[in-house]
Amino acid sequence: MRDDDGQEVGGDEDEEEDEDRNQSPDHSPKIRGWANSCIEKIVIVLDTFMEMGQSNFNLTVSSRFKDSPTIAWAKKALEMFITTKHVMNPRHEFALAITNDNNPMWLHEFTSDVNQIKDSLNDMEIYPEEEKIDVDYPVKFDMDSLMNMLHANLVLPPEEDANDPANYCVRVVFLYGRSDMALALTNYEIWNHLQRCPYFFFDVLYLHKPVKDCSKVQDIFEWFCTLDDGKFGYILEASDNAGKIYEQMGKLLAHPLQRAELCVAFSNG
Repeated sequence: MRDDDGQEVGGDEDEEEDEDRNQSPDHSPKIRGWANSCIEKIVIVLDTFMEMGQSNFNLTVSSRFKDSPTIAWAKKALEMFITTKHVMNPRHEFALAITNDNNPMWLHEFTSDVNQIKDSLNDMEIYPEEEKIDVDYPVKFDMDSLMNMLHANLVLPPEEDANDPANYCVRVVFLYGRSDMALALTNYEIWNHLQRCPYFFFDVLYLHKPVKDCSKVQDIFEWFCTLDDGKFGYILEASDNAGKIYEQMGKLLAHPLQRAELCVAFSNG
């Protein structure tokens, strides 16, 4: 990832965490308005951790898909999202990445060919838990690794004034599916650089078990809200009812330069 002068921007492993936190981004109002219907470059980051292979969601109106794993519902909702965005503007581009354990992987470069992204989605698999007995699972999800992946693959548009807007914006849509695994970000340099760009947005859809079954769920949701302290991202969550996944993905259809700021609330479901 490069800045406006063409220089590489990245984290320095020797810098102190509190130093990085204090270098908070300038949350000046993002450039918005009806005229800002530029192309979106949307990075879909889908969690493929083993919990996504469990059957934690159901549709109350039908038992046909009663035992479908969470990732199956997520894939269906993402296909709906991609198809609808493509109909809204065929020039929108999509890229695909996954997070497995603590190792994010960039799977598909940006393309406006939605069938390629759908095929990649359908090819994703989650290994059964019995095949992962000897794996040492992380205590927390390492957000630094996700930031490093974005740093290596994103090119942000140059910052321009409201009278000369950029011809595209970049949006990350992160589907996180770990009810009991908190997140950690220790180096904020890349994140702050992303947030300073008025054409960058970070949306989250947190898929989790009911709160009564997992004590960390609300804390994880609030962590995402705190991370996006500029209030320009959509931080959403869903549990139990698969219909809520579709509802929340529907909220993400709006162009980020045109949508209203979201009033975040945790459903306590």
